[in-house]
Amino acid sequence: MAGKQKFHQGDRVQWSSGQGTSTGTIQKHITEDQTVDDSQISASKDDPRYLVENDNTGTVTGHRPDTLSKADSSSSGSSSSSNSSSSSGSSSSSSSSSRSSSSGAAQFKKGDRVQWNTSQGKTTGTVQKKLTEPTDIEGHTAKASKEEPQYLVKSESTGAEAAHKPEALEKVS
Repeated sequence: MAGKQKFHQGDRVQWSSGQGTSTGTIQKHITEDQTVDDSQISASKDDPRYLVENDNTGTVTGHRPDTLSKADSSSSGSSSSSNSSSSSGSSSSSSSSSRSSSSGAAQFKKGDRVQWNTSQGKTTGTVQKKLTEPTDIEGHTAKASKEEPQYLVKSESTGAEAAHKPEALEKVS
């Protein structure tokens, strides 16, 4: 890498994730430990992190500067969106071209064990309930709706509860 990459709040970036390449927006540059959505993000002056909001999941996670690169302007949805003229500006859910009644997102029920990606790797937890309206969870408002529900999940490792979009969750046995 050519020196330290410097990104600024609002910059569009991309990184490799379990699902391929993810894109997001820089929220903040941190040089000390910080807790975000009940996840501890370790950082120091010698080892800083960028807090990035994932375009697809809406979750904010910490990333090392060397794992991020400027997002290609072409990859604002990563799939060839030919018929996206109607959804002007609304969060483009680039799942698949076939439209099922529930927007193709997975359905979970209370008690389901699920896992999701965090900056420390995969974490598991239990679905507490389906959220279908904006809900305040420990100072953070989950922007859930009937059209775009989220799930309140309790982490097995920390016991903390957080809202997750269905496409960010994977069912485990």
